[in-house]
Amino acid sequence: NDNSNNNNNNISDCNDLDANTSPGAVETCFDGIDNDCDQNIDSFSLCETSASEANTNVLGAEEDSRAGYDIASADIDGDGVDDLIITAPGEDDGVVYLIYGPIGTSRDLSSDYDAVFLGIGLGGVNRLGLSDEETTGVMDATGYIAELRQVDDLAKMPVGRRVLVIGGGMTAIDIAAQTKLLGAEEVTIAYRRGKEDMNASLAEQQQAVNKGVVIRCWLQPSSIKTNSDGLQSVTLEYTEENGGKLRGTGDFLKLEVDQLFRAIGQRLDSNDSLAQLDIEKGRIKIDATGRTSIAGVWAGGDCACGGDDLTVTAVAEGRDAAESIHSALASPQT
Repeated sequence: NDNSNNNNNNISDCNDLDANTSPGAVETCFDGIDNDCDQNIDSFSLCETSASEANTNVLGAEEDSRAGYDIASADIDGDGVDDLIITAPGEDDGVVYLIYGPIGTSRDLSSDYDAVFLGIGLGGVNRLGLSDEETTGVMDATGYIAELRQVDDLAKMPVGRRVLVIGGGMTAIDIAAQTKLLGAEEVTIAYRRGKEDMNASLAEQQQAVNKGVVIRCWLQPSSIKTNSDGLQSVTLEYTEENGGKLRGTGDFLKLEVDQLFRAIGQRLDSNDSLAQLDIEKGRIKIDATGRTSIAGVWAGGDCACGGDDLTVTAVAEGRDAAESIHSALASPQT
């Protein structure tokens, strides 16, 4: 990137890794045109993103431990995975660093290293499967919570007047309680089974209720209605169990809402590199030591089949994998 000019609004050729390629090009981003003549349609622009507007703490929770702030992401090197652009620590003058995505579609997982450990978590979020689901006002609970934990001014967080959360785990409880504390007038959790079936404990449910959250069970989302401003209402169908199977009853409830959060679990992000691995129940298949189906590649944490979304479990699996890796490198024939 040509960052010799510290005025973010005037950087030329800001989408090009080679500053000598068409250095006089003026970048006009998001227009579907290859303005900088690098044979790639320009998808984002550093020159339009001021470092002072970035608010994602990339590394560490304390001021002195920050690696910088996330200001853009795109597949810069063409390997099929997004790369990350961050500001330098404490900088607000256009200085940026580029962190290349570690795993891309053009690379074999074990080709560049003697051993690889995948602790990539579950970056994908399960969808509700409804039409108009991507409308304004429909959000992923995990993404909102992550932003909430980093924002320096809570007033910047978008909060609806009538909030609906779909899900029954701790993420659902967390987002419901937080939006209520942020000023939402009504917050409702809708869960498809009974309270005793929710992953969140009864004590955690009660804590949310004490904050003013309403928990309604035996309901599943059926449809979304939108208007010119975005989300307008959600229609829910009552559910019941019949022979151990959940089914809709054909009776419906309509709720007027202007903010809807998905909190029905996360999934493994898919790309061509992960497609090389054996997947079981939507996660990477591993043995007792963390070995995957590819020699030289281990995995652990909630991205691995059998892994929990608990820090202590992920740490233990990382330890077990490290011991296995050490043994494998010490005895290459095994």
